[in-house]
Amino acid sequence: MADGLSVPTARFFIDENEKIATGSSKDKLNVVSVHMPRSENDLDIELVKKVVEEHGITQPILVDNEHKITDAF
Repeated sequence: MADGLSVPTARFFIDENEKIATGSSKDKLNVVSVHMPRSENDLDIELVKKVVEEHGITQPILVDNEHKITDAF
């Protein structure tokens, strides 16, 4: 994500999910992002935080540096 290639796609889905996540709390959709590093730069947590802030991503982000979540799917 730090390289910015997947951020526009993620931002689109975040915006769409926020539209869905209205109403009472039992009807809300909870979104958790998974950061899957694709290069050495993507392992830099401070850079990931910077990109997240720049793009206004507010939901929790799991940093999957070892690709355990990625490999599970």
